[in-house]
Amino acid sequence: MSKDNYKRGKMRDERLSINEFIWWTLANITILTFAILSWAGCYYVFNFPEIPRNFSILEKIGRIGTIKAFTPLNAPGTKSATSEDLYELIYSLDDEKIHKFNQILKRGYITNYEKIPVYRYLQGEFRILDVRQLNTNDFIYPGLLIKARAYVKTDKNDLSSPYPLIIDYVLPTKIDGVEKNFQVGDLFEVEKSKHCASIINVMKEGRKEDPTLRVVAVPLAYNIYISPDKTEIPMSAPKGINVNASLPMF
Repeated sequence: MSKDNYKRGKMRDERLSINEFIWWTLANITILTFAILSWAGCYYVFNFPEIPRNFSILEKIGRIGTIKAFTPLNAPGTKSATSEDLYELIYSLDDEKIHKFNQILKRGYITNYEKIPVYRYLQGEFRILDVRQLNTNDFIYPGLLIKARAYVKTDKNDLSSPYPLIIDYVLPTKIDGVEKNFQVGDLFEVEKSKHCASIINVMKEGRKEDPTLRVVAVPLAYNIYISPDKTEIPMSAPKGINVNASLPMF
């Protein structure tokens, strides 16, 4: 073999080796990129189930559980908050912080607080403004939804007076027709020891300098609820969750 043919053959082999290395590198980069994207996609879906698309995927593959039925004894531990406490805690938050906060509150509820702790349990005295049945268009169902205004005492000897906090209080129950046991103007109490009513959404409405706080709360302890007319209403964990539904619910 002549020296020229040898050189040409060697150069051809070198070019082939370089091409093979380039294609090998590109193939590995592609595989690595796919693995990173897959990991990022899984992380996004599993860690943000409150996003409707993610919830739908998790529901289809059976990785999102049903709402757990707690009791007052085994419900997640946290502090309670009165209407005045909540107003003070939320008042200083801007809209962006409230939006992010609500995402976390919703995420905690639909995952049974496995990774996210309960923020606060609602406690206080309220007077009913409106009542309606829950349906499949609501965030959770079935049950009853009670819209009520907070009433507080400025002094132990004073009568309760209206406070700038409105609640959408969810009463999960499979019993139909219980709205008749709740009348506009009725007074009722929410107690941590009985209801463990977890706060799942907050917002401010009305004048910016003097807003009304709007709170959605759902009991986690599914025991017997005593209505204002003293009727015993058995509570049960919600049958379904509709993450596309808006909050608050009235």
